[in-house]
Amino acid sequence: MKDTQRKDEKRRLREEILAKRALLTAEDIKEKSRKITDKLLDLKEFKASKVVMSYVDFNNEVETKDFIRTCLQQGKRVAVPVVVRKPESPRSEIIASEIFDPDGDLVPGTYGIPEPRKDRLREINPCEIDFAAIPGTVFDVRRNRIGYGAGYYDRFLIKLKKDCLKAGLAFELQIVEELPVEKHDVPLDMIITESRNI
Repeated sequence: MKDTQRKDEKRRLREEILAKRALLTAEDIKEKSRKITDKLLDLKEFKASKVVMSYVDFNNEVETKDFIRTCLQQGKRVAVPVVVRKPESPRSEIIASEIFDPDGDLVPGTYGIPEPRKDRLREINPCEIDFAAIPGTVFDVRRNRIGYGAGYYDRFLIKLKKDCLKAGLAFELQIVEELPVEKHDVPLDMIITESRNI
């Protein structure tokens, strides 16, 4: 498959799955997210972690605010992604910024996604992160993912230390058999849905 075909197929899958996810009711999202969070908290890699990174849910994603609160209650350090433009970099990128209060520390940021305020960034080195909860639009059974198309996460994931567990959080309807993969795509270590761990 040529690169242009891969990109077209990714775009088609992203649109198709996001349309399905948009049909989930608030009750569906809450119930399925609770099951996924319970499974996350039960992982031995999570229990052993000291520094956790988690996306902040937006637009019918698997909810993460309860997960973030639980991490903080357990005394773990928690970082969330922030899109920034560093002077030395030609394009915007994700950094991990520590938060202490998910209700007070976050404001609408890039694309309206909740992020820490730019004047309150507390960057954490990706090499310190033990466990990362990763969003996506479509995932496959080989643990590949498609994001929203900007490539932020692929560029960030390669900075994490080798033994950081990268877990994609998804509803079962977001899983397909196989995704078109490009050279820069970074597979995850695990995908957790409401009905299985992949």
